[in-house]
Amino acid sequence: MISPVRHYPLSIPGTVVLGFSVSLTMNGIWRDDAYSLLAGIAGIVFTAVLAAVCKSAAVKLAASELDLAFEETIYAKRASLVRASCTDWKPLLFCRLHLHLYGKIKAGQGTYLRYSEEFSSNRGGLIEASLCLPVSGQFEVKAVFKVSDMFGISRALIGSPVSRSLPVVPHVFTESKKPVIDISKGDEHKDRQRQGDTERYYMREYAPGDRMRDINWKSSSRLNQLITRISPETKEKTMILDLEYRPFHPYPHETLRTIALTQFLKSRLLTFMYQAQETSHNLSFRVWTAGEFELVEDSSGIDAFAKRFSSFFPPPETGVHEYEKGSWYIFSTSLDQKLEAALSGREDAGLFIAEDSGKDAVPYPVLAPFSPSLRPGLWILNFPWTPAKQKLPPAAEIQTIKIQAV
Repeated sequence: MISPVRHYPLSIPGTVVLGFSVSLTMNGIWRDDAYSLLAGIAGIVFTAVLAAVCKSAAVKLAASELDLAFEETIYAKRASLVRASCTDWKPLLFCRLHLHLYGKIKAGQGTYLRYSEEFSSNRGGLIEASLCLPVSGQFEVKAVFKVSDMFGISRALIGSPVSRSLPVVPHVFTESKKPVIDISKGDEHKDRQRQGDTERYYMREYAPGDRMRDINWKSSSRLNQLITRISPETKEKTMILDLEYRPFHPYPHETLRTIALTQFLKSRLLTFMYQAQETSHNLSFRVWTAGEFELVEDSSGIDAFAKRFSSFFPPPETGVHEYEKGSWYIFSTSLDQKLEAALSGREDAGLFIAEDSGKDAVPYPVLAPFSPSLRPGLWILNFPWTPAKQKLPPAAEIQTIKIQAV
């Protein structure tokens, strides 16, 4: 089916100019006013010429190779580069190559942000634009190339829209303070076993989690730093931390506050994982939600997990799950009504709470950086806006961060 909007040659300003020109022409004929008639005809001819030039250029470029590239990883609240070009583009008088990006990003259950923005090329047909999205999630975007005049009156589309599905990774906080990781209760995992009958050793710098008996004291005193002697049986032993992600709330729909807490909690969990991995390279993670987990083994695994995690929105929790003891770190919010029951048997866990509080809270601009190209939808009017009260359960370590959605 041919869309009349797609093939309509004028933009909104162009339609206004054409309407005004037709009105002047009719007024000149009716009142026998030569000036109005001349101005109206000039406006109609000017609009028609621009439309014809743009359409002609678009037809010529229909078979051309159009390149569109996004950065490999797009982070929320951080500018990323979009590059587009046309190999057969030739500079035309008053005309430019344009790229129109439009689509939506899922920020929560049934919650979307609409996006629409247009970028223009230089004289050589190269488009380099900055894309900055305020929230993480799955970005379903369409891109269409078109030829438009420099006055914004006429435009002609080139080919068909190109669809892309891009994960927008949660923003990672920049913090100088590294987390203190307790791996004494973590599970130990051996990746490699003895290689042959002959015992072989290699040396490396001491890392947290190495056994004291594996330290080579002679080499350590000579080099003035702790050196660990690793045998094939102890090589690449990995300690596993269990992380639980609990973005649950008691409301039947998402609100600005629940979105703020969820977005902040995702950023906090990923920041913890990256910093813990920097502290000890032999750490792996089991990330749990609603009784199911995903194993993340190294820094590259964290990068891949972050892209999947960006579009992960679990349904409401229906029951309390039982977990084995281990080295647990739980990430939750002040809206989590079942947190105390979930901590049963894990009172020694580290607990990170994103609290929905207006008192002494850090402003958290959910939709910043604001752009007129983004429209949040009617969900932003959902209630309740007031925070839910919750008594924090006992835990070995509780870190509460108060934020206020703005």
